[in-house]
Amino acid sequence: MALQEPPPAGASSWKDVDEWRPEGACYQSEQWYHWYPELAPSSSVAVQWKRDAIETCLQCSVILLCSQYAEQTKQVAGIWAGNVRTGSLYKNRIQESVEADKEEGS
Repeated sequence: MALQEPPPAGASSWKDVDEWRPEGACYQSEQWYHWYPELAPSSSVAVQWKRDAIETCLQCSVILLCSQYAEQTKQVAGIWAGNVRTGSLYKNRIQESVEADKEEGS
């Protein structure tokens, strides 16, 4: 995982979402929908969107604040800090990508 930079000036906690979120890699991406693979037109597209999103998350300078925000606000959809949130399930994106790679290699 990439070394994390300190939070942006003015953002001392996950609660300062208006301060740190604009620094997020997902916020700056033109492909915002990749963080919502449930919107994908097919399962193969959803897998690719998930991979793209997790790669971006792992490079993000605010991943720790994002993770805290998702946890504290009980996000139930999309990808937050490199993790898939679906209903009450919180799956690690990396594990999911590894499993998908194994299935494709079979």
